[in-house]
Amino acid sequence: ADKPVVGASLPHRLQMMELLAREEVEGSTVCGVTAHPLFVDKARALRALCGPGATIFLLVGYDTWERVVDPKYYPEGRRDDA
Repeated sequence: ADKPVVGASLPHRLQMMELLAREEVEGSTVCGVTAHPLFVDKARALRALCGPGATIFLLVGYDTWERVVDPKYYPEGRRDDA
């Protein structure tokens, strides 16, 4: 479920990520936002954009991380496959 934004606004958060990316070696870091609801879909879209050799990181909040690692969201014994 969508929650209200707390703290920095979404545009401000993007600006902060862009400033961080500018500190990296030219062209080595990009920041983006997706509208995909599932992490697997986000990863596929980013992989298509960045190419097979890129290292991709997804930033999530604590509550989202709790859901990512909660076994109840995975078939029995399949969480490590995700």
